[in-house]
Amino acid sequence: MQHVCWWCALMARRALRSAGLALLVVSFAGAAFAEEGGSEGDEGAQCRLHAELSVERQLRRLSLDLRGYAPEYEEHAAVEGKQVVPEAIIDELLDSDDFRIQMRRFHESLLWPNLDGVNLYFYRFGLVPTVLSPQTTVWSLSAGAARQAYRGGDRTHICQDKPQSELGWDAQGVPLSEAMGTDSQGPWVAEGWVELSPYWAPETTIRACAFDAQETPSYTQDGQSYPCGVRDASPGACGCGPNLRHCWHPNHDNSVVNAMREQLLLLVDDYTDGSRAYSGLITTKRTHYNGVLMHWRKYQASTLPFSRAFNDYTPDDGDFPAEAQWNDGKWYEVERKGAHSGILTLPAYTMRFPTNRARANRFRTVFTGQYFQSPDLADYENCDAGSDDLVKRCICRKCHQTLEPLAAYFGQVAKSGSALLSNFAQDYKNTTACKGGNAGPASGNFCNRFYERVPSEIDPDYILWRLRPLAYADSEHPYVQKNFDAGPRGIADWAIDSGLFARATVKNLFSFLYHREMRLDPTALPSEVALLEELSAEFAKHDNFKLLAKRLVMLPQYRRMP
Repeated sequence: MQHVCWWCALMARRALRSAGLALLVVSFAGAAFAEEGGSEGDEGAQCRLHAELSVERQLRRLSLDLRGYAPEYEEHAAVEGKQVVPEAIIDELLDSDDFRIQMRRFHESLLWPNLDGVNLYFYRFGLVPTVLSPQTTVWSLSAGAARQAYRGGDRTHICQDKPQSELGWDAQGVPLSEAMGTDSQGPWVAEGWVELSPYWAPETTIRACAFDAQETPSYTQDGQSYPCGVRDASPGACGCGPNLRHCWHPNHDNSVVNAMREQLLLLVDDYTDGSRAYSGLITTKRTHYNGVLMHWRKYQASTLPFSRAFNDYTPDDGDFPAEAQWNDGKWYEVERKGAHSGILTLPAYTMRFPTNRARANRFRTVFTGQYFQSPDLADYENCDAGSDDLVKRCICRKCHQTLEPLAAYFGQVAKSGSALLSNFAQDYKNTTACKGGNAGPASGNFCNRFYERVPSEIDPDYILWRLRPLAYADSEHPYVQKNFDAGPRGIADWAIDSGLFARATVKNLFSFLYHREMRLDPTALPSEVALLEELSAEFAKHDNFKLLAKRLVMLPQYRRMP
């Protein structure tokens, strides 16, 4: 005889304690069986908790899970008198734009594309609107250091309320010896404003301080020429460039962050609608850029100091359309090159998980369904408690022996950024070679950010400067160089080829649609191990995300109470 279900008994005990009725357990359980059309002694009687849903409730569940809202009256009328929701209605739900939105929310729950707090700009290049008089507003750089570098004095001076043309001299490159005033810190140079069309609104005209609006493409220092519009550029020689393109509008933080999030979600759209293989989400070279991201990537990311997020544009990022403008509202499909691999090299992923270990850990969790767990027992045998090599350190090694090889796959992507390091020299032979310049590569800041001092494996007394992700690339750790060269595509291929990607996708989507984990304990009944194997094998063959969703909601289990 089938036993009284645990939920029924639990509810009865709770009621018994509150009401003090000794016979309530029996009557409650009997009523539960009777409501299903049986008696307490019937072999086929089942607890209401596991009963099959009515067709109306099936439709409600489908609509909530696939669209995010309850069905309309007309939709209820369409299933009246049926036992199950017709397949045609399920197809209609899956083809709706609401399903696309639901899959965006589902992937956001997996990938956490929230970039609040990421340093995307440098205050020295931040513009602010300044009121010179009740009738005149100009744009100027906010940082006092920039003001002092341009104009001298005590950092407080901005331009005068008059056109630069009325001053009779060119504001670009005026030496401080032509001072027009003095203050507590010495001489300062005065300038007026110029009119221009800013990059964020090219159809309008604004006024900007002449020094700040300089378009000088390069400057000379110590006999060498350096470009403007890059980090470490001389603030006394370089302004904001044509149309103020190198400087940051005070309201653009959200514009860039939102565009990064949308860039990732557009790829989610592409690979969950059934038109492309879902594995392309982590392998494709395709991506989408709008004017905001293109402008930020080409003109503003490169002005941040090396201590901030590194997102410089490289040719591997693809060719951006020349007609793209900051506020044109369009998205353009761009084909990337090199180490790029699906969402794994998008800013919304690599900046949300800013270290290679964090990126690998999130990948392992989402796309292989595996989690790290600290060891249950003390781990102090044949290990080094103080080692810098976490693969050898006591306690730590239990996780890092797995994590470090996976993290090496992300070595070509800059830490705390999204720029590729593929074309960087993997090592410099000495400090002079690494830090010999004044700006950009071969500068002290550049070297300290990306390189680490390591002994040569050939000659331990010879010190090299090596890319940080390759610091342990030696005969003891052969996987580091190998996985670094394979790049993020390497970890994606490993997950797909091993079958882990298919299994994780099935489990993730099952949890989303069923609102519970799969029952994968083979000793517990009913077990869903066989179901997972069956669905994973099917998905590995067709690689169609929408088809997997349809398969899951058409299972008999989906039509039952949880």
